[in-house]
Amino acid sequence: MRKDKYKVQVGDTLYQASKSYNKVFAWKVLEIWLEDYISGVKTILRCTNGTWSEEFFSSDVKEWFDT
Repeated sequence: MRKDKYKVQVGDTLYQASKSYNKVFAWKVLEIWLEDYISGVKTILRCTNGTWSEEFFSSDVKEWFDT
């Protein structure tokens, strides 16, 4: 387990518990960047699970698990 729970780096694997699919998805972080929205600057993460890749806000990812 990492020392700082909210520090995410490229190459980390994060686990998302999905109630709707009743399974756990493993996502590998490919890229991290900032985007400027009307509501302010947001951190975006591009992740892949081996089948497809998606972009997530960091606020969504901090609810995931690292183990």
